[in-house]
Formats: sequence, C-alpha cells, structure tokens
Amino acid sequence: MYYYKLLRMNQRGELVSPYGHGEGEEREYVWKIGEWRKTEGHFYSSETIVEALSVVWIEHFSVIAIVEIRGDIRPKERIFTEVISKEMRIIKAFLWPERLKLLIEREIRFPEDLSEGFMVVRSSDEFFQNLSQEDKSRWEIFLSEEMKKFVPYGK
Repeated sequence: MYYYKLLRMNQRGELVSPYGHGEGEEREYVWKIGEWRKTEGHFYSSETIVEALSVVWIEHFSVIAIVEIRGDIRPKERIFTEVISKEMRIIKAFLWPERLKLLIEREIRFPEDLSEGFMVVRSSDEFFQNLSQEDKSRWEIFLSEEMKKFVPYGK
C-alpha cells in the first residue's frame, strides 16, 4: 500500500521534510526518489491526500509525494489518520500547482457559510480536519483527478 507525504524543495532543489523525525533530529531531512531511509524517530505519512493535508499547512509545502513504508508501522493516535514508520522511500513526487494552493486557500479563507459576516481565517490543516466525511470524499476525488495533471518532480 502506498501513502502520501507533503514535502518542500530547499534552495538546492532537493526534496526535504523540514521537521525533525525524532529526539535530537531537528533538521531538514533530504529525500531521494527510490532510496529507502531509516530513522531512530518516526516518519509520518497519510493514507489519503486529504489526510495528508489535515496534518500540515499546505502553505509551507510545494511537493506531494507517494511513499512506501516498512519497519515498525502503526497509526499515530490523533483525531486524524496518520501512519508512523521507521523506514520510508519516495516512489513518486509531484510539484503542487500554485493554482490548487490558491483554490484551497480561497476555500479556507472564504467558506460558503459566512453567517458571521467577516472573513474566517483558518489554517489548511484545520480546514481539512473539520470537513464532513462527505466533503472529505469529494475533496479526495477532486485531488486524485488533479494529481493526474501535476508536473512530476525532476522533469
């Protein structure tokens, strides 16, 4: 089974996850497609795109990766689904289109229900965490179709 992970590119154009993966690992973690990585801490991934977006602020990421995991795999105990593992490799990575970031940002900042009469400011992770199951399914279908148009990383 494959999972999803949001990454970003550093100034050298390398794929990185910007957070630590365990005790004392507060640094950027550089990824290479196809290369298995191990950690003493944990690697985080999600079963769906929407769940990946529920974990982090999309504003900080520019790449969505399809990953494979192995080793000590277990769900992380949170209100949303996240999987932790000791080993991971990137299978494919795609550049996250700016137009899609803007669409999601618009949905986050200007929801349909503006009963309060003012702009609602939420983070992308909060927005995706609070969707109904029906809306999560709609977003998952939409994002899965959109991914077919994404530009592969490194092309």
